[in-house]
Amino acid sequence: MDRLGTMIRMNHGLLVSLGVSHPRLEHIRELVDHADVGWTKLTGAGGGGCAITLFRPDAKLETKRELERKFHVEGFQTYETILGADGVAALWPALFRRGSDGEGDEEINQELFEKAVGVEGIEDLVGVGKSEDGEGWKFWTRTVEDERDQFLDYGPNDDEAT
Repeated sequence: MDRLGTMIRMNHGLLVSLGVSHPRLEHIRELVDHADVGWTKLTGAGGGGCAITLFRPDAKLETKRELERKFHVEGFQTYETILGADGVAALWPALFRRGSDGEGDEEINQELFEKAVGVEGIEDLVGVGKSEDGEGWKFWTRTVEDERDQFLDYGPNDDEAT
């Protein structure tokens, strides 16, 4: 994780040297650096639009929440995302299965999606991990082990990652 953090910091420095940063982006980076919770870099076209922060795995929740509070006081919006989640997945049509016979199935629409609370709520809505017949979600997760990239794939009927 520290190696990725170093690369994030280096990339941001290179972007600053190209002149695509902005004082507000630098302020975000300073707040994160001062809190010592991770690494931040500008993303997108630069010029003040957006930054991304990768938190250290040992960053304390209270410290992250205090940093988030400071961002809001400064007028910044925050969005929480997950890095290293289950990977890329697709399931279509997007149906909420009510029964094994197809009775009462309902298409997942924006309203249902927006009502889902957190990652668990979304996974519950779309049925991740609920397949009993071997059909459904299949995931590919990438990990780095001993400097080699290795892909793990798992899904229905898989006892563990292979």
